[in-house]
Amino acid sequence: MERITLDIQSKYFKFFLDLIQNFKFVKIVEEVESDEFAPRTSEQIESDLREAFTEVKLYRKGKIQLRDAREALNEL
Repeated sequence: MERITLDIQSKYFKFFLDLIQNFKFVKIVEEVESDEFAPRTSEQIESDLREAFTEVKLYRKGKIQLRDAREALNEL
């Protein structure tokens, strides 16, 4: 079986979906888009930066331990 991904204008989507559902050789698979790659808002970026700076301050005061960069990369 082969797979194809299409970007369809919203105004034609229902028509196209109705059309291809009539073909017995087509299986429609709904995919949930991940928020992981969604564009971030400036508020989200600002919040993440504030959190990072707070962690750096706590580390400098000796109140928390940060992970080694190699540990973080190894998890990927």
